[in-house]
Amino acid sequence: NASNSKERWEDAAKAAQAVMTLGVYHLYRNGEYAYGSLFFDKSNANTEIIFERRFQFPEITHNIHMQWSLDPADADRGSWNGLYPTQNLADAYETTDGKLITDPTSIYNPQDPYANRDKRFYQTLLYHGSYWEGSQLLMHRHLQNPDWSGNCLPNDYRARCGYGLRKMMQEYDGASADLYSGAFAQDNNWPYFRYAEVLLNYAEAQNEALAAPDKSVYDAINEVRDRAGQPGLPEGLSKDEMRIRIHNERRVELCLEEHRFFDLRRWKEAATLRAPIKGMTVEFDGNNNNYKIVTIEERVFNENNYYLPIPHSETEKNPNLRQ
Repeated sequence: NASNSKERWEDAAKAAQAVMTLGVYHLYRNGEYAYGSLFFDKSNANTEIIFERRFQFPEITHNIHMQWSLDPADADRGSWNGLYPTQNLADAYETTDGKLITDPTSIYNPQDPYANRDKRFYQTLLYHGSYWEGSQLLMHRHLQNPDWSGNCLPNDYRARCGYGLRKMMQEYDGASADLYSGAFAQDNNWPYFRYAEVLLNYAEAQNEALAAPDKSVYDAINEVRDRAGQPGLPEGLSKDEMRIRIHNERRVELCLEEHRFFDLRRWKEAATLRAPIKGMTVEFDGNNNNYKIVTIEERVFNENNYYLPIPHSETEKNPNLRQ
């Protein structure tokens, strides 16, 4: 909605509401770790999924495990670890008191950064001290004796930013060796559109259509937050304050589902991509770990990146087209 048309926001809210009132789709709430589990439940009980790409072993599989899994050095199964979650993403997860970690009144502790975080944090990311496929991932650098450093020390080829991926990853164990063979093929379906997005679409569109968020905006976003175990947003937020929380909720809830880049472009907030990519280093001095956020690399985003180029085939048809 580049023109910020009120009517278009209203139309978008009505479209989302039409899905909400069908009574067909619901947030998946099976089990304590429902958020992480929803990507593996292929049964009819999973009424959150609206549109997905289906896989079925052994005929149709995918190999995101081989591409993305984080193997520690002492249990290397040959995975490529080709996806590096960043500190920028980790920082987007609230604490369990429902506050952003940038809020000085939150319970966030920079020297115990993985404590008391949104449950989706633990169901999405691997980090120093977490367990994966039977191994504890230790990412600390031992300052007194480098040979005693952790088994998953970040480098250019492993956990470059200090994190690995758990979300949508099948956790391998010996019992599944025959099923997934040496390539660790997965057959969980890939979601393109799910009910949580409908709720967040409604919250965003309705908030933008009004002068201030009404109860329906709170109800929609808080339904998503409740499934994650997060408290409802505080009452009395302004339109701008609610927009910030909705944008962050989309970042966390829909992360790695091919939304973030396009959200930033449609919000005209992609300039945030100019921010350096951050990572976490953990240094052990013999007594304590010291957590330190570092810059991994600089990034560039130019204003013309908001637009796609006119295809060459079109400029050949009409030489008057200029870009």
